[in-house]
Amino acid sequence: KMNMLQQAVGHARRAQALHPTYSNAWLLEGNAHYYLKSYDEAIKAYRQALAINPGYREALQNLPLALRDAGRYAGEVKGDLASAIAYLSEADQLQPNDYETLRLLGVAFGISQQHDKAIGYFSRAANLRPDIADAWKNLSTAYFASGDPANGQKFLERATALEQQTPSKPSEKK
Repeated sequence: KMNMLQQAVGHARRAQALHPTYSNAWLLEGNAHYYLKSYDEAIKAYRQALAINPGYREALQNLPLALRDAGRYAGEVKGDLASAIAYLSEADQLQPNDYETLRLLGVAFGISQQHDKAIGYFSRAANLRPDIADAWKNLSTAYFASGDPANGQKFLERATALEQQTPSKPSEKK
């Protein structure tokens, strides 16, 4: 699979050399880089596709995903919270209602001890997906960390109530 993705990058670059304003070649290069986890290269390719065709729907959809995953990689693998926040903030600007981007921004700001910002992002995530108990747990944790145990407890209780509403799987009979 990796070899085929590398070949796809080469084919896309050859197409770009033949036709530099062929935005689809830039999109396909971005897609291959994305799957190779070469997020910076994917971001560059998507930006080039958008420079050629600013309304290119697929590039507009894929760029925030590449930014989000670049942010996740920068934070979780590299431990570079500043870069993670920069990538994730841009992803949020481009796609403001992406639950995972909001969650990751909350985590990054929480780890950075910027609890008010973490609360803001976790609040947005929880309001976007009020059915997810972990969204409320994250918000609860941020409130506890900020020194506000009353709100921390309130949102922890909401998370617990959601968990209790989730039907458990029936046990298998032998």
